[in-house]
Amino acid sequence: MPLFFIGVMFCDLEHDPKIRRLDTLRNLPWYFKVPVNISLIILFFFYASVEEEQNDHLRSDDYRTYDIAATNDYLIGHPVCMLIAGLSIFILALISQSFQWILATPPF
Repeated sequence: MPLFFIGVMFCDLEHDPKIRRLDTLRNLPWYFKVPVNISLIILFFFYASVEEEQNDHLRSDDYRTYDIAATNDYLIGHPVCMLIAGLSIFILALISQSFQWILATPPF
């Protein structure tokens, strides 16, 4: 549900045709846009692969090291990780023409 409110916030940012704040990211040259897009994809995969804390005691220490490192010993928590992952994909979908093309294909 909080991701819905973040989506509404971004729609409000893009609503006014005179002030479209994400156009600064859209109008970047390709040599700046590629690292930004790759960073957003890495951010998505980094935080989307964090497991929930309540399942933590069921796993061995080998599998817990990634979650502990990604969340700084569960300082930010699983819901915040999912919000960061969702927000990074949402921004990527708003600023990248190639990602919009991928999302427009029939499997998606």
